[in-house]
Amino acid sequence: MTMKNNETSISPTLRYECLDDNIKVRGVRTHTYTEKTVAMKKFLCSACICVCVFVFVYYTLNYVFQHVVVDGTSMNDTLVEGDHLIVNHFTYDFSNPDRYDIIVFRPYYDDPECLYIKRVIGLPGDKVHIKDGYVYINGSKIDEDYCKDLVTSNSGIASDEITLGDNEYFVMGDNRQVSLDSRNPDVGLVSTSQIIGKCVIDFWPLSDFGVFFN
Repeated sequence: MTMKNNETSISPTLRYECLDDNIKVRGVRTHTYTEKTVAMKKFLCSACICVCVFVFVYYTLNYVFQHVVVDGTSMNDTLVEGDHLIVNHFTYDFSNPDRYDIIVFRPYYDDPECLYIKRVIGLPGDKVHIKDGYVYINGSKIDEDYCKDLVTSNSGIASDEITLGDNEYFVMGDNRQVSLDSRNPDVGLVSTSQIIGKCVIDFWPLSDFGVFFN
């Protein structure tokens, strides 16, 4: 009886200890599994953030802004050859070009790789006339202190007054003597569909750094 009592008293204790050890082991395994899950979630979260940042940067650089380099002297002295510019593609999705904006546009529909940089002079509905070396908009001579030469020798298609239609812009380079712009019939009036965007920053070289507010 005594042995049986001893056996009876020991056996539940052993079962309890085994059961207790089993719980502890299971608890460790569960804890390890949780750490792996957390680590995987952190990795996936970091990977998602990296992908989102990459997509955002790629979209911003390719669809919102564009980097262009000035080639030529038609915008001297405002812009000089080698200047690096940032062009905003979205500006004209929400507003129309303003007079004196510096824009990038495609002058020829059959050559999408060719881009020109010019200044907007005439807006839709304006009457543009170049006479005696000066530009007149709706009968009034405009102030053009940004020009390299104050007198415009070549009047081109604006030697007689022209009226701009809807979505048509008259653009000119600041260096009037060498600029190929709306005065030349090969370029002519620029339509909204030809405009790529507005120049907003001249960021390089730093000596030419500037922000364009017009």
